[in-house]
Amino acid sequence: MLTLWVAVVAMRQGFSRAEGLSFGKAVAALFAQAKGRSVGVYDEPDPEQQEARASRRQRVRASSEAVRVFGRTLRARREGGELRAVLGKATVDPQPVEGYLRRAFGEHLQRATQAMQQLAGAMDPEQLGREAYNLYTAFRPQVAPGAQGWGQKGGLDLVAIGAMAERARNTEE
Repeated sequence: MLTLWVAVVAMRQGFSRAEGLSFGKAVAALFAQAKGRSVGVYDEPDPEQQEARASRRQRVRASSEAVRVFGRTLRARREGGELRAVLGKATVDPQPVEGYLRRAFGEHLQRATQAMQQLAGAMDPEQLGREAYNLYTAFRPQVAPGAQGWGQKGGLDLVAIGAMAERARNTEE
């Protein structure tokens, strides 16, 4: 869900679909890592690991550019004339992300994308960038009480996203 929403927001902010998919995967991975740390699934890195990560981040910064999307700054490299998010040492290829979304959403991918595009299109791109995460938390599926872990499947309410788009359009006018 987050991957698709980030891609839609990125496209509204002027990036291509491929760039958006790459950024969507990167943002979702970063959020998952933060969530994993907050719930104790992942340990905080030890000082030696932190030092190695800092060194790697410096090398990535030297070989990439900063891109602002979804209210976050990501590192990206140009490949074939387009930007690709950098995760770790590698860039994020958008093709597997597209496949992931097709599997995750199945026959609902096009309708979900269109609903999210309506919401994103109802807002100024700069404002959308600032509010994108809060919008996501308002429409993301709620997991049933007692469900274990995160990333559980839930129902996406496309009508609710449409209503959010309508409210946003009315606010902009």
